[in-house]
Amino acid sequence: MTDASSTPAIPVTIHRSDYRAPDWSIPDIALDFALGIDVTNVGAALSVVRDADAPVPLTLRGDGLTPAAEVTFYRLLVCVDDYGRIDGRPAMLRSKLYPLRTHMAEDEVAMHMDELEAAGFIWSYQVDGRLYYQMTTWEKYQKVRNKRSKCPAPPHDNNCPQVAD
Repeated sequence: MTDASSTPAIPVTIHRSDYRAPDWSIPDIALDFALGIDVTNVGAALSVVRDADAPVPLTLRGDGLTPAAEVTFYRLLVCVDDYGRIDGRPAMLRSKLYPLRTHMAEDEVAMHMDELEAAGFIWSYQVDGRLYYQMTTWEKYQKVRNKRSKCPAPPHDNNCPQVAD
């Protein structure tokens, strides 16, 4: 996190000679559109081909998430604070993520959060006995505007990445 008083980072020069082809290619993408008056459905299928010299297997983060946990993740993206944190108490999560869906139970949202944590999208931590969640790669992709988080930082003994307040 930088502010106006800090020295800007020196940009890294990337040369064409540094380019390395990806370990995987996607030779075919098939899109299927079902256009209707009230509903439009889009289906997509693709084939992935591994380069023979690829050093690691391809893993797709989120592959295998339930649709409900995926929806909870998208809702989290717009509800966490500028530091990627949110109060993890089940009642608070349900009210922030699903404010108008009174049929959504707190334990159902908690199960989604457990699934997202198991998939590596979020980390849980506790401060003074209260549960919080941190998005795993938040500071890599988001700009922090506020000077302070609405939630306390993860403790240093936790496996959470430290995002400066």
